[in-house]
Amino acid sequence: MELSQIRTRYGIQCLQFLLRREDRKDNPIRVYWIYCEEGLNLLKNKNKRIKYARNRKFTDGTSSSLHEWWSMDFMSDALFDGKGFRLLTLVDNYSRKCVAIEAGISMKGKNVTEILRNITFEEKVFPSVLK
Repeated sequence: MELSQIRTRYGIQCLQFLLRREDRKDNPIRVYWIYCEEGLNLLKNKNKRIKYARNRKFTDGTSSSLHEWWSMDFMSDALFDGKGFRLLTLVDNYSRKCVAIEAGISMKGKNVTEILRNITFEEKVFPSVLK
């Protein structure tokens, strides 16, 4: 108890190490049971990614018409000589049809925005792209 009050951020393994250093060689299981009975367990820090993901606003991804919701994915593979290439696929979630596939050795952000700007549709279906 004295060690845990002095070293508040130490867990059970660090406390067992300090006990061994002071020549108090107790059974580690006995030390564990005492540690738990006294309520000395430290709270684990939650993963930051989970904490930040909890605050995000997600939509369900369902769409009711064409070209309302798209999914974009990068895939990569290698040729027979070991040289790699990447594919950018753009799929419409409503119709499950592929809107665009682009292949290249390197895909940079400029390339992706250029591909997205070059996609055109009929004005009656998706007028905001053409403006």
